[in-house]
Amino acid sequence: MKDGRFKKVTLMRVFRDQETAPGVRVRSWGLNIFWYEGSSGVSTPSYLMSNFISYRDAILFNLNHRWGMASYFMRLPDKELGVVDTDPLGELQAIDALMQFVSASLPAIVVD
Repeated sequence: MKDGRFKKVTLMRVFRDQETAPGVRVRSWGLNIFWYEGSSGVSTPSYLMSNFISYRDAILFNLNHRWGMASYFMRLPDKELGVVDTDPLGELQAIDALMQFVSASLPAIVVD
């Protein structure tokens, strides 16, 4: 974030291949950034870690986290399969743009 804080997040690439015409396959795809926010400023990019933290804190500290999931999705232009990609850096630019958007919106949803 702009104030120097950071969040660990998970970046997932999602896609679906489909046949738009006989012999023409197109990949629809996008990027999903997500993480889990617990109480008392606890967060994790992993679902399994959120479960571990919940049990650990319930047993040791009598603390019951109420988890929320923050998720951002960006759809990217469809690509025809088997055709040379004319923009090999397009995905990296999209990831950077999405990360900048997430960073700008974090102060509105993250409470310390």
